[in-house]
Amino acid sequence: MTFKSFLGFFGKGGGGPDKGDDWNEKRGGHRLELGGAGSLSVSLQVPTGGESSTVIGAFVTNVSMRGCRLEFVEAADRNKLYPAQILVASLDVQGFSIPLQLEVVRLSGTREAAVRFKAPFPRELERLEKFIEPRSLGRSLREIDPAALQRTTEVGKGLRWFQGVNDTNLFSWQTSSGHVVQQQLVFLDCVVEWRNGEAARTGRVRGESSSAGRGWVPTELLDFDKTPDAGVLAKARTMILAAEIDPVIREAFLNQVR
Repeated sequence: MTFKSFLGFFGKGGGGPDKGDDWNEKRGGHRLELGGAGSLSVSLQVPTGGESSTVIGAFVTNVSMRGCRLEFVEAADRNKLYPAQILVASLDVQGFSIPLQLEVVRLSGTREAAVRFKAPFPRELERLEKFIEPRSLGRSLREIDPAALQRTTEVGKGLRWFQGVNDTNLFSWQTSSGHVVQQQLVFLDCVVEWRNGEAARTGRVRGESSSAGRGWVPTELLDFDKTPDAGVLAKARTMILAAEIDPVIREAFLNQVR
């Protein structure tokens, strides 16, 4: 299963420009929780009568490639909306504005609203996909019961294994005293690996090889880059920052991936 099939897009008949079948007939979108004021925001153009309108802003508290949930600072702003209303909007993704049409799906509480993205879908939504992708993969990581693993892979080394969707795997080796000495992160056919205090390196899983269900990927099945790929390192860092894993393992990885 690819990340796009896991994430889902917009449902039947919502093809956007130059996207082909990728934008059609996808299953329900995975929703990424963001919390309160933070990474994403929306500006809505709300009609006020005749040809007049006003612009109101809201924070995005969760998001998928199909829509999002909004939280308004003022209840009076949320009260300008009603279900089935169609609005012109701009979604701000880390400083990049994406023009959209939104449909108000429902109102909740005094300051919240759920909205759905409407066709035509701009190609700029790729920015949103790139925002959601590593965070969703990171959030999906769950530790495999250490009792089910062969704890010792080398003399004095123990393995901890965190597995997520789409064959996402984080392997972490540590000494009996808990010191992390080696880690490997595999995601979307990419790999980030470091060992023995050396700088992290990046690469690709060769051919059809996969870590799914078979443990870590040995060196002979990896093609490493001559120099670390900054884009892969950035995705990896975002993933691990989003992951709910042992802080010791998280910090060991982040210290190597800068």
